[in-house]
Amino acid sequence: TLYVVFDKDNTLTAPYVDSLYPKVAKSVEKCMEVFGNENVAIVSNSAGTKDDVGFKWKSNIEAATGICVIPHQHKKPKGFDEVLAHFNQKQVQVGPGEDASRTCAQAREILVVGDRMLTDIVFGNLHRAYTLHCTEILTEKGDNPFASVIRKIENQILKPLLHHAKVEPPLV
Repeated sequence: TLYVVFDKDNTLTAPYVDSLYPKVAKSVEKCMEVFGNENVAIVSNSAGTKDDVGFKWKSNIEAATGICVIPHQHKKPKGFDEVLAHFNQKQVQVGPGEDASRTCAQAREILVVGDRMLTDIVFGNLHRAYTLHCTEILTEKGDNPFASVIRKIENQILKPLLHHAKVEPPLV
């Protein structure tokens, strides 16, 4: 894995809050140190979308977290093309003995981290990226009631059913 894409609400921040949740701040800092700031990004179903008039939310989140929010036309689980385009805007640094022709990110080099199975995890799995499902949410305070109910259904009903049916994320 060379790139990390985080969901925002209840993965990095409290719902509808711009700054990192204190519980995850040090881990995010370490992630950025290991992968490099330019290789870590946020894909949110609010910030950076057409709902984000003038990309105000996007700008506020980037200023508060130091993490780029990838603008995208479609909400997750759609929009993976924008993720690839974002990471492919820059040249990949090539070290000694590495293939100099390798200049673009591929889905199998991306880790998608999020709290929602039907958006974040499906988003990554549909494109054969690695996924990390955060089952412990940061806080319910300020959460969208509909998202909260769906998340509980995903975690309490869907996840065990998928496990029982031996449905696993795609192998890369």
